[in-house]
Amino acid sequence: AVLVVLISVGTWWWNSQVQTPEDLYATYFTPYPDRLTTLGATDELVQQAMGFYNAAQYDSALVYFKLLNLQSDAPETAELYLAICQIEAGNQANALKTLERLSSSGTALAEAAQWHYVLGLLAANEPEIAIAVLADYRKKWSYQQQKADQLWKALH
Repeated sequence: AVLVVLISVGTWWWNSQVQTPEDLYATYFTPYPDRLTTLGATDELVQQAMGFYNAAQYDSALVYFKLLNLQSDAPETAELYLAICQIEAGNQANALKTLERLSSSGTALAEAAQWHYVLGLLAANEPEIAIAVLADYRKKWSYQQQKADQLWKALH
């Protein structure tokens, strides 16, 4: 009887340790740091967008980043922030398109974009694609490398 209880408790514990892709997203998500206002951007729209973003009010920030990205002189980084807000708001489809494009753009944003692309894939419950993108990410980049290695282990 004791053996049955131990096996049951062990099985329950093992099953409770399995994380869903959405759980992994929540565990490994960290907002991309504010590179707009901290580097001197003074535009009112940027200030509003980053104010909400920095306060983790992503739905509100999303409104301002959409407006900001309509401007011809919008900072390239605004697209990354827009995509992150879209993921947090549950609009992974649009976010993933943007992040995939940014991650292969060859710009300074490519590294952070690919990391958030991996996370967005997890939020969209696409772990198989996330694993493939993460494998590529781990070969090329160092941004969030420790988290990337931990996530790799959690996915295997």
